[in-house]
Amino acid sequence: MARRAGAILAVADVGRSVDFYRDRIGFEVEALYADPPYATLALAGARLSLAAQGHPADDRPGVAMAAPADPSVANVVLVVEVDDARAEHERPA
Repeated sequence: MARRAGAILAVADVGRSVDFYRDRIGFEVEALYADPPYATLALAGARLSLAAQGHPADDRPGVAMAAPADPSVANVVLVVEVDDARAEHERPA
């Protein structure tokens, strides 16, 4: 059973992106990390994470995050958190 869902956006500048989503759209900052630059924000029960492009992470093995050259195009990783991912994967549909 899923506990939470959200999206991860690759961005060129986490600080500027946090400013935009917080100050212009109204997200609340839940967490900020420096190395690698990463932020988690929330709004209306939704979670949005901002990942500095080019940094690997344990929770997305084999996934290269890159901010799009064209800002009208976004790469998104959908995140669905569960208590036991392996059990959910093996559970019959």
